[in-house]
Amino acid sequence: MNQPNTEPIDPPTTFAMLMPYLAAVGKHLPTPRKNDILAELGANLLDAMEDREEELGHPLTLEEQAAMLRAHGHPFEVAMRYQPQRALIGPLFGIYWYTLKRATPLVILFAFATQLMLAFVSPESGSLMYRLGMVPYVLFLFWAVTTAVFAGLDYGVTHYVGAMRLTAQWDPMKLLQEQPRPVLHGVAPKHPIVDLIADAVALLWLVAVPHFPVLLFFGPAARLF
Repeated sequence: MNQPNTEPIDPPTTFAMLMPYLAAVGKHLPTPRKNDILAELGANLLDAMEDREEELGHPLTLEEQAAMLRAHGHPFEVAMRYQPQRALIGPLFGIYWYTLKRATPLVILFAFATQLMLAFVSPESGSLMYRLGMVPYVLFLFWAVTTAVFAGLDYGVTHYVGAMRLTAQWDPMKLLQEQPRPVLHGVAPKHPIVDLIADAVALLWLVAVPHFPVLLFFGPAARLF
C-alpha cells in the first residue's frame, strides 16, 4: 500500500515574488478596504504573470517576475492609487496624515506647557483660562502650516517630478530579503523618516518660541507681543 505524500508542496514559481509584493503594498493601504484591494490586485497580477508564462513558454524566473513588478510600480506608489482622491493633497496624503497624527500630541504638549508657564510667570499677559484658550490657536496654526507645506510638496511632485516615480530606484528582488515583522494590532506602522521630521519640527518649534513668541499665537492673540 502506497503511503500518502506528506511533503509540503511548494507554491508555484509565479507566487515567489507576488506574495511579498502584495504584503509590501498592503502596508500602505487604508484598513477598511485593504483585503478587497489586495485580492483584486493579486488576481490581476497573477493573470498577467500567467499570460506572460504562456507567451514565453516557460515558468517565470525571479528576474522576469521582478521586471514585471518593477513595471507595475513601487508598492507605495501602487497603494497611493487606491487612496481616496483629494483636491488639496493627493499622493502625499498618507505621509501628511501620519505626520499630523505623530506631531500633533507633541505640539499640544508644548503649547499647553508654555501657556501654563506664561500664565504664572507673566500674570499681566492674561489669566490662566485665557492663556490655555490660546492652545487651539497654536494647534490650528500648526495644522495650517503643515497643510500648506505638504500641498506645496504635492504640487511639485505632481507637476514637476511626475507621479512620484520611485520605481526607477527600486529593486523588487529586495522583497525576498525582507524579514516578516509581527503585526501589532492597533499600533501605527513605523516610518523612521517621518518620525524624524515630525520630532525635528516639534523640537524646532519649542526652541524658537523664546525667540519668536508670536509662534504661540494666531490672529488677535499675536498683538499681545
